[in-house]
Amino acid sequence: MKMSFLVGAAIGLMNVSILYFTWKRVLAKKSLVLPVSVIVFKYPILAAIFYVLISRHIINLAGLLIGLGAFMPAILLASFFQQVRGPKKKTNVSLKIDA
Repeated sequence: MKMSFLVGAAIGLMNVSILYFTWKRVLAKKSLVLPVSVIVFKYPILAAIFYVLISRHIINLAGLLIGLGAFMPAILLASFFQQVRGPKKKTNVSLKIDA
């Protein structure tokens, strides 16, 4: 069960990082070919990984689902604490050298 949770958490982390990379490219108005291809190929690859791991009984389905679901509460808690703490204050530090 522990290994299943870790595999689910690792896949969830990979999924979130790919999502971040994809949206960063889309919002920067770069070429849409890479983000679209990432989205198109990511889901069949994830489905194949899940099929192999579950069909060969390498991992437990319940542990995998718990590991995959662990990110949503973590993201919500991080967002909540960010709002409670408030935004980081930006400091304008400029160095003026008078000659």
